[in-house]
Amino acid sequence: MSEGKINHLRWIMLVEGISCIVLFFIAMPLKYIWGMNMAVSIAGSLHGFLFCWACLALLIVHLERNWDLAHGVKYFIMIIPPGGTFLTEKWVKRDMEAAPAEEAFPFNNYFGRT
Repeated sequence: MSEGKINHLRWIMLVEGISCIVLFFIAMPLKYIWGMNMAVSIAGSLHGFLFCWACLALLIVHLERNWDLAHGVKYFIMIIPPGGTFLTEKWVKRDMEAAPAEEAFPFNNYFGRT
Protein backbone atom coordinates (compact mmCIF):
# COMPACT_ATOMS: atom_id res chain seq x y z
CA MET A 1 0.00 0.00 0.00
CA SER A 2 1.25 3.42 -0.80
CA GLU A 3 1.99 5.89 1.91
CA GLY A 4 -0.24 8.27 -0.03
CA LYS A 5 -3.38 6.67 1.42
CA ILE A 6 -2.03 7.04 4.95
CA ASN A 7 -1.17 10.67 4.29
CA HIS A 8 -4.61 11.21 2.76
CA LEU A 9 -6.24 9.71 5.88
CA ARG A 10 -4.18 11.91 8.18
CA TRP A 11 -4.89 15.01 6.07
CA ILE A 12 -8.65 14.44 5.96
CA MET A 13 -8.72 13.81 9.73
CA LEU A 14 -7.04 17.15 10.35
CA VAL A 15 -9.36 18.99 7.96
CA GLU A 16 -12.41 17.31 9.54
CA GLY A 17 -11.22 18.35 12.99
CA ILE A 18 -10.79 21.94 11.83
CA SER A 19 -14.29 21.89 10.33
CA CYS A 20 -15.63 20.79 13.72
CA ILE A 21 -13.93 23.75 15.38
CA VAL A 22 -15.35 26.11 12.75
CA LEU A 23 -18.83 24.65 13.26
CA PHE A 24 -18.77 24.93 17.06
CA PHE A 25 -16.89 28.20 17.54
CA ILE A 26 -17.84 30.25 14.48
CA ALA A 27 -21.02 28.95 12.87
CA MET A 28 -23.00 28.13 16.01
CA PRO A 29 -22.35 31.52 17.66
CA LEU A 30 -23.35 33.19 14.39
CA LYS A 31 -26.63 31.27 14.48
CA TYR A 32 -27.51 31.54 18.15
CA ILE A 33 -26.19 35.03 18.90
CA TRP A 34 -26.79 36.89 15.63
CA GLY A 35 -29.50 34.72 14.07
CA MET A 36 -27.53 33.72 10.96
CA ASN A 37 -28.98 30.25 10.37
CA MET A 38 -27.16 29.83 7.06
CA ALA A 39 -23.79 29.61 8.83
CA VAL A 40 -24.70 26.34 10.55
CA SER A 41 -26.27 24.99 7.37
CA ILE A 42 -23.09 25.52 5.41
CA ALA A 43 -20.55 24.59 8.09
CA GLY A 44 -22.64 21.63 9.29
CA SER A 45 -23.02 20.23 5.79
CA LEU A 46 -19.32 20.60 5.12
CA HIS A 47 -18.44 19.00 8.45
CA GLY A 48 -20.80 16.08 7.79
CA PHE A 49 -19.32 15.50 4.34
CA LEU A 50 -15.77 15.60 5.71
CA PHE A 51 -16.70 13.20 8.53
CA CYS A 52 -18.09 10.69 6.02
CA TRP A 53 -14.97 11.12 3.90
CA ALA A 54 -12.77 10.47 6.96
CA CYS A 55 -14.78 7.33 7.80
CA LEU A 56 -14.39 6.04 4.24
CA ALA A 57 -10.66 6.80 4.18
CA LEU A 58 -10.26 5.04 7.53
CA LEU A 59 -12.13 2.00 6.22
CA ILE A 60 -9.92 1.82 3.13
CA VAL A 61 -6.73 2.04 5.19
CA HIS A 62 -8.14 -0.47 7.71
CA LEU A 63 -8.79 -3.02 4.97
CA GLU A 64 -5.51 -2.47 3.15
CA ARG A 65 -3.37 -2.53 6.30
CA ASN A 66 -5.15 -5.71 7.39
CA TRP A 67 -5.78 -4.40 10.91
CA ASP A 68 -7.56 -6.61 13.39
CA LEU A 69 -11.14 -5.65 14.24
CA ALA A 70 -10.32 -4.16 17.66
CA HIS A 71 -7.67 -1.90 16.14
CA GLY A 72 -10.02 -0.57 13.47
CA VAL A 73 -12.99 -0.17 15.82
CA LYS A 74 -10.81 1.84 18.22
CA TYR A 75 -10.04 4.35 15.46
CA PHE A 76 -13.67 4.52 14.27
CA ILE A 77 -14.92 5.19 17.80
CA MET A 78 -12.24 7.82 18.44
CA ILE A 79 -13.17 9.96 15.43
CA ILE A 80 -16.77 10.35 16.62
CA PRO A 81 -16.36 12.82 19.53
CA PRO A 82 -15.47 16.42 18.68
CA GLY A 83 -11.71 16.75 18.43
CA GLY A 84 -11.21 12.99 18.32
CA THR A 85 -9.78 13.18 14.83
CA PHE A 86 -6.77 15.14 16.10
CA LEU A 87 -5.89 12.41 18.59
CA THR A 88 -6.63 9.63 16.12
CA GLU A 89 -4.42 11.28 13.51
CA LYS A 90 -1.51 11.18 15.97
CA TRP A 91 -2.21 7.51 16.73
CA VAL A 92 -2.30 6.65 13.01
CA LYS A 93 1.01 8.45 12.49
CA ARG A 94 2.55 6.57 15.42
CA ASP A 95 1.27 3.21 14.19
CA MET A 96 2.49 3.80 10.64
CA GLU A 97 5.97 4.67 11.86
CA ALA A 98 6.02 1.51 14.01
CA ALA A 99 4.82 -0.85 11.23
CA PRO A 100 6.01 -0.10 7.68
CA ALA A 101 3.51 -0.70 4.89
CA GLU A 102 5.40 -3.64 3.38
CA GLU A 103 4.97 -5.68 6.56
CA ALA A 104 1.24 -5.02 6.59
CA PHE A 105 0.64 -6.67 3.19
CA PRO A 106 -0.04 -10.35 3.97
CA PHE A 107 0.79 -11.76 0.52
CA ASN A 108 4.32 -10.44 0.01
CA ASN A 109 5.78 -13.93 -0.39
CA TYR A 110 3.32 -14.76 -3.17
CA PHE A 111 4.37 -11.78 -5.25
CA GLY A 112 8.11 -12.22 -4.87
CA ARG A 113 8.59 -9.53 -2.23
CA THR A 114 10.59 -10.31 0.86
